Amino acid sequence: MVEVIVAPDSEALLISYLNTAYAARSNSVRAGTQVPTPRPAAFVRVIRVGGTSTLVMDNPTFAVESWADDPILAYTNAALTRGLIHAIGSTGGSQFYDPQEFSGPANLPDPDSGQARYTQTISVGVRQTAL
Repeated sequence: MVEVIVAPDSEALLISYLNTAYAARSNSVRAGTQVPTPRPAAFVRVIRVGGTSTLVMDNPTFAVESWADDPILAYTNAALTRGLIHAIGSTGGSQFYDPQEFSGPANLPDPDSGQARYTQTISVGVRQTAL
């Protein structure tokens, strides 16, 4: 039988990492894959938008959006998220590797809600496993 190599759910892994790291810093922002309903004052959305893989590594690319009612808070959360992602490979026992930034936080207010939003594009490697 041919060995099948699969990647884990990288969105779920990154969201779990970020939410744990936010809580450890007493930051009330939460990450997810969708705009929450009802919309909170601040939140982070993580969306896989592509990526590449090798036999061993999946290298997903993510759009990471930091939203808030206040532009300063939106940027502050974007900057924290950026820092946490860059530190991701140095966490003990981490399954993440080689974070790379393609586009740092950019001010891109939401045209529908008018809520402040900063968006950035990053990639973080995750180890694939054999079934």
